[in-house]
Amino acid sequence: MYEVIEYFEDLQDGGHPYNVGDAYPREGLEVNEERINALLTGKNARNTVFISEKAEEDSKAEEDSKAEEDSKAEEDSKAEEPTKSAAKKVEKNGQNSGIKSAKSRSGNTK
Repeated sequence: MYEVIEYFEDLQDGGHPYNVGDAYPREGLEVNEERINALLTGKNARNTVFISEKAEEDSKAEEDSKAEEDSKAEEDSKAEEPTKSAAKKVEKNGQNSGIKSAKSRSGNTK
């Protein structure tokens, strides 16, 4: 996998635009080694380096970081659920006790 480091329109791909940060080649496109080398080394019509090798470790680290964030968000969400439930119980109990005390004040013992 390669990362675009300089904007270009790939003339060998119908002028498809590649922005900085995009993956090269795009999904579904097969590119030969000669083309890869031309874009990696600057040995092309514009004498410019357009892509760099994206280290597998960087890609793996990004995936691990994303998975860790998702796991943390899920844990935080689960931690909030009991709190909401407890708040509803307190609210409900508070309403019930108010009703009981009003009945007891009126002398109604039903």
